[in-house]
Amino acid sequence: RLFDILFENNVATTRLAVRPIVDIKRYGKYPIEFRCYVFGPDQVAISNYYPQRGLPNSYRSWAVKAGELALRLYSFVGTNYTADFCLTEDKELVFLEGGPPWGAGSPPCCFAPDAVEPGRIVLAPEKGALEEG
Repeated sequence: RLFDILFENNVATTRLAVRPIVDIKRYGKYPIEFRCYVFGPDQVAISNYYPQRGLPNSYRSWAVKAGELALRLYSFVGTNYTADFCLTEDKELVFLEGGPPWGAGSPPCCFAPDAVEPGRIVLAPEKGALEEG
């Protein structure tokens, strides 16, 4: 996937981080994962990663925490990006991967494509999302 992103976006340099393998908590058959779209040092939009399965509102606080963690990475990255976090069985948010920013190869997840905006959090596919319900 990394090589695909680099090739598609003509990126000359990038950074990598490696994490340990952990048991990820699931809701239904999908892992609990949040995609954070970072637009600046204090601007983030957050989505449940899987539009095939919405999350109940009880996961909103985890989404907020994922957004806070994503913003902490800005000083290392210095430009817009996405950051994905998963919730472990031990109820810890773990950085999964980072990727291109919104508009440069990152899918909208549960957002409608024209509604990925800082400050928004969506836990289920909204009207206009690429794969509703």
